[in-house]
Amino acid sequence: MKIIILIILISPIFNSLKAQDKLLIERMPYETPFLFYDVKFLNENTGFICGEGGAILKTTNAGNNWSLLFSGLGEMFRSIYVNPENNNIYICGSSGSVVKTTNLGNNWTILNSSLNESFNSISGYGDNFLIICSESGYIYKSENGGKNFDAVLINNTNLFTAIKCLPNENIFVVGHTGKMYKSENFGSNWSIMNSNTDKNIHGLYFLNSLTGYFVGLPGNIFKTEDGGNSWQFQNSNVGNSLRSVHFYNQNRGFVVGYTTNILWTYDGGNIWKRQNVEPAENVSLNSVFMKNDSVAFAVGYNGLILKMTIKKNVDTVVTPTIYNFGLSQNYPNPFNSGTIIKYEISKTERYRLQIYDVSGSLVFSEELGILTPGNYSFNFIPENLSSGVYYYRLIGGSAKTTKKLVYIK
Repeated sequence: MKIIILIILISPIFNSLKAQDKLLIERMPYETPFLFYDVKFLNENTGFICGEGGAILKTTNAGNNWSLLFSGLGEMFRSIYVNPENNNIYICGSSGSVVKTTNLGNNWTILNSSLNESFNSISGYGDNFLIICSESGYIYKSENGGKNFDAVLINNTNLFTAIKCLPNENIFVVGHTGKMYKSENFGSNWSIMNSNTDKNIHGLYFLNSLTGYFVGLPGNIFKTEDGGNSWQFQNSNVGNSLRSVHFYNQNRGFVVGYTTNILWTYDGGNIWKRQNVEPAENVSLNSVFMKNDSVAFAVGYNGLILKMTIKKNVDTVVTPTIYNFGLSQNYPNPFNSGTIIKYEISKTERYRLQIYDVSGSLVFSEELGILTPGNYSFNFIPENLSSGVYYYRLIGGSAKTTKKLVYIK
């Protein structure tokens, strides 16, 4: 009699359960037809939003409620710059408008740029140095806190969309058709940089002097880790316009854009997860800001304010599975060429499988070895056995269990 044996481990002693991070999206209760362009938080509780009609909103309770402030202007506000040293706030927008507050929005000072420009983005160093880019391809800087602005770069063929001052005093500006410029001397001189794309760039953010990101058309995300000297493409798996990018730390970041695109990552952008806002109509987002490692706010069209919370995955939960000692009915049964015998082990022990005929004679015995608790499978293919009824028995230590099988030759 020839016996062919196959032992298969069906399941291990432990079941590992790991929940995926989930993104919870809440529409914040603020009824307004305004188009919002930018959102920034000073700390965990205090944040600002700007938009059309001179709208400036403020929260002091972590974004749960927002109140409308009066700046004295009715322009389209597009960009917010917060001086991290003292939390003074500057906002720029259409018609050369720039406003400033030194008391968290209780009062606003109108800074006269004397320019009939549509400003798209503002950044700076401290309170004295401010730099702004415009829709017409101009860059302006002020070295006296906004009392005067002077043109430092003229490029009338490209619309500039975003400007950012880095901690090492370098400045980057980006715009349409992939244009990117860098200054190393507070905007006095500019060098053309290779952005690695010829598509429109809309959002720009640097986490530090080396690590930065920009986003744009068509669903482009690029990352630098050498201070903007080279940029690497990251796959977003979307084809629509991306408008804004912000990271809280080296790992966690958000990207938002038009037609419900919300992207988030927890590994520095190697993998971007996508989630849409429901219902999707009229959901286009212009700006995103992470105020901590799990909560971000995004703003956009039709007064839309979204709070996005990453529900962090729990660490791998390892729960012991309790196994019982026993045999399952072989399958198929009756059988001809072979049959599967499944069995369950409850404790670590040396086991063997035996088969007897109806007279009690041992016709097969196999040492299974020392097995740990779990589910196992044994493939029994007999030769030179007569058709009939047989009994198969699993033995481990003092425990044993027996079942009947039928062989048809």
